[in-house]
Amino acid sequence: MKKRFMLTCRDASRLLSKGQEHTLPFRERWALKIHLFFCVSCRNYARQIGWIDQVFHLVAHQWNTYHLSHEAKERIRESLKKPSQDWVVIIAKMRTTYERDDN
Repeated sequence: MKKRFMLTCRDASRLLSKGQEHTLPFRERWALKIHLFFCVSCRNYARQIGWIDQVFHLVAHQWNTYHLSHEAKERIRESLKKPSQDWVVIIAKMRTTYERDDN
C-alpha cells in the first residue's frame, strides 16, 4: 500500500478483508477509519462483509454441532470399504461411450 494522505477504495477494501482475518496495525486501522468516515460506498461494503462474516460463523457453528450416531458412522465406514456396484456400472458405461466415439 502506497503512503498517501487518504486511502483509495481499493486499498480500503483490501484492508477490510485483511481485518476480517487479522488485527490491523494502528496506522492502517486509523487510515481505514478516516476513509470509512468519508466514503459511503466503502462503509456499505464494510457492513456487507461484516454481515457475511456473521452468517458464515453462524452456519459453521451449526454444522459443528450436528452429530451422527455411532451406528450411522459405522454404516458409512462399511459402505466406503466395499466397492460400489454402481461405480462399476458407471465406469463400464463410460468405456462403451468412449469406444463408440473413437469409431
